Amino acid sequence: MKAAVVTQHKAPFTILDLPIPSPGPGQALVKISASGVCHTDVHAVDGDWPVLSRLPLTPGHEGAGIVVEVGEGVHNIKVGDRVGIPWLHSACGECEFCTSGWESLCPNQENTGFSVNGCHGEYALAKASHAVKIPDSLSFAQAARKTSIYLIIQKYAYVFFFNLTIEILARAQHCYVRGLRVIKV
Repeated sequence: MKAAVVTQHKAPFTILDLPIPSPGPGQALVKISASGVCHTDVHAVDGDWPVLSRLPLTPGHEGAGIVVEVGEGVHNIKVGDRVGIPWLHSACGECEFCTSGWESLCPNQENTGFSVNGCHGEYALAKASHAVKIPDSLSFAQAARKTSIYLIIQKYAYVFFFNLTIEILARAQHCYVRGLRVIKV
């Protein structure tokens, strides 16, 4: 599979050919159709937070696609389901934060595109318990976005596309200034 990979903080990512990952227990393999670009991705790539992201890393935590394989013990989603992969990849489920509804504060959490590989590739692993089913009425691009810029993966091509508004033009300019290459507008 092709994936955008960061091997060094504050350096551009490169498109690499990687093996398609296999889902382990409790995981699902998702063929990514769209992955949003978020400012969190910039922090993960630049390494400007007190806790650094893992390296090498495939960033991206706003992925959406179709489940193509599930690991042992997965019962909430199945092959063919449309799902989204959020920032919170997993949490322990047992600490005081998890048991009181604040799993985003879990000290043992893993984050998609930060501590585990993310969605800026043709495939991504999701923790099935945290994958979100996407209704048929919602496009993958709509499901993946938090911002209005999308990284769309279409059979070996990585394409940025967006609606041209003042806000989006400003975001595209921000990407350009940060050294990202806008491939298609």
